[in-house]
Amino acid sequence: MKHRSISFLLGLLLMQGTVVLQAQDLRFSKVFYHPNYGMHVLASAEAGQDSLLLISAGGEGADYGAVHLMDAQGVMHWSKRLTGKANLVLPIDVVRTADKNFFICAFEYSYDTYNYSFLLIKLSVAGDLLWMKKFEHESNVYPSGITLTSNGDILVTGRTSLIEPPYSSKLLLARFTPDGSLLWAKTYEAGTLKDEGTAVAELANGQLIIGGITKGSSPNGDEISLTQTYANGDVLWAKRGNYPSSKVNDLIAGPAGFYLSGDAWDIEGFVMSFNTDGEIIWSKSYAMYSWNEPVYRGRIKTTAGGNLLLSTGSFMGDGMVCQLTPEGIPVWVQYVFMQAMEACPISDGGYLFLGNGPIIGVKDVYEPQTGVIRTNALGEGIACTSEGGVNFEDYVPVLENIAYTVTNVGSVNDYSLLWEDIELNSFDGCVAFFGGVEQTPDAVSALSVYPNPGQGPFRLQHENLQPESLVLLTVYNNKGQCIFSRNGNWGRLQMIDRELPAGLYVVNVKTANNAFSTRFIVK
Repeated sequence: MKHRSISFLLGLLLMQGTVVLQAQDLRFSKVFYHPNYGMHVLASAEAGQDSLLLISAGGEGADYGAVHLMDAQGVMHWSKRLTGKANLVLPIDVVRTADKNFFICAFEYSYDTYNYSFLLIKLSVAGDLLWMKKFEHESNVYPSGITLTSNGDILVTGRTSLIEPPYSSKLLLARFTPDGSLLWAKTYEAGTLKDEGTAVAELANGQLIIGGITKGSSPNGDEISLTQTYANGDVLWAKRGNYPSSKVNDLIAGPAGFYLSGDAWDIEGFVMSFNTDGEIIWSKSYAMYSWNEPVYRGRIKTTAGGNLLLSTGSFMGDGMVCQLTPEGIPVWVQYVFMQAMEACPISDGGYLFLGNGPIIGVKDVYEPQTGVIRTNALGEGIACTSEGGVNFEDYVPVLENIAYTVTNVGSVNDYSLLWEDIELNSFDGCVAFFGGVEQTPDAVSALSVYPNPGQGPFRLQHENLQPESLVLLTVYNNKGQCIFSRNGNWGRLQMIDRELPAGLYVVNVKTANNAFSTRFIVK
């Protein structure tokens, strides 16, 4: 009986410890960048429970991309870059293999020949290069998306482009065996001088679906394209949409078909659901206030329960992450203080939001930064996020058939490059396109504007600044242009009484020791 009592007490203590652990708030906001060139994350893949393999590009003047292993606590376990004697190598997309390694597609630019080639790389979770293949063609080759089929084959889509004028492009789709041998590679041309693939997926019936762009009939430019092929790459059908100046950002397979997301000039963002025959199940458009075309390609992922995670950024440096049901109904929406690129589920029910910035601003423009925000199950962070309201509306696009000419292309050979360690800088805080890297979550939340949104005049509040503090107050519009700037005591500069056109604005308050930023909306 005594032993049972001891066991019971130990079990009770363990249960209490578990409750305490579950009650811990593990959310954080962290920013990474290379001290010389910056860092912009482009894609990620699960690397075991609560770990991610990230691929990134450098900033202005950088001649390489890099690969990183990060866990859910925001710890970078290693960072490495691919380099060659006379080339630029940039990883573009990544996928995890069945044997818990990774395939990466990258492009290589040769400073000697001025040509672009496509690299297929297999990498271990420890950061070891297992093998590398080089896909070459008489044209320049640019990969965009990678995925795996049910039998482990590798699918890569992108484009080929003529080296000489008129620089027309053709959609590229290539299929490789798991050991990197080329099964086939084909280009698809509609005669519009511009066809590209962005993302590819294998459907439940074994057929393939490619989302991309083509030159549309509209004078406003590109339009989304959808191409369904058999497993051997032969075209089943191809269509383009009527979204003017539109593109597909991401496409993933679903149980009954596939989902895609994109953006367009007139309806801003959209997300769609299709069956395996390419028929629309539902289609939604959405808009954020003063939204602009994203600089980075936002991704779609799914949760364990089958819901969709939609991420998108804006030209202004902020973004949105939302969870949707398989029927397209929003579950939650979060605004994010960075260009949201991807949302990754983790084991405690929360998420890791990945994003980039700054693109425009008054500081650190040439040191691009990658933001990581750990949230709870509702997408809420301790800072750097705010609950949003986005209007999702039914929108039925018109899809018209297009005809492709298909050509077999390319060859693959073994290849090698240097694989070097690099170091990143980091700080706790938010990626922001205004202000500097000194900002912390506390600093961001310290400055506020009331009413927000409103029509003015607006009152500024700060938790710690004294009325006699000397400050520089600056207001920017959503294009990063300075609207007005004033020096003086904080007590005299707490009102913005100037009439402003409707739109999104950023107010900066700088003291001798710090800088604070926040946003407000004029209705």
